[in-house]
Amino acid sequence: LALPCLLPLAAGCGAAADRPGFEAEVRGAVETTMRGTTAFTPSALTLSAGDSGGTLVFAASDGAGLASGSYDVGPESNTPFVNALFIAGIPSRPLGVFRGSAGALTVTTATDERIAGLFELEAVGVLSDGSAIRTRNMDSVAVRVLGSFLVLDPCSAAISQAAAPC
Repeated sequence: LALPCLLPLAAGCGAAADRPGFEAEVRGAVETTMRGTTAFTPSALTLSAGDSGGTLVFAASDGAGLASGSYDVGPESNTPFVNALFIAGIPSRPLGVFRGSAGALTVTTATDERIAGLFELEAVGVLSDGSAIRTRNMDSVAVRVLGSFLVLDPCSAAISQAAAPC
């Protein structure tokens, strides 16, 4: 996983390291650069680019929250895993929906003050143009999403104080 300082949030590349949010590069059936806000609950990390197009959700398999470490994407893993969903586009103009099939969410920092990390996601799904329905292959297109995130003060943002690491 080689992420350039284009993605400074978790990598600590300068002043942006203290600004909450996320950055991601999407390649494949949909190609875009996403930047936006983060939301953390005890069982999910949501990254939303708002009107610039896309939402990425990582949901902990056991609902226990996120601690420092690496989480495989997908239930085939024998280690802690997360489910991932990428929705491309905006609600008024959706482009497609993709479920995580491989990759990892790596939490580099998990404290009461911040949760930061990197992600690499391979996802398959459908485009809203109906091409998957015409070919009868509901997982006919794929994307790769690489990025980083930073959530500041996750314990006050979390729905429950029981969430790791709070």
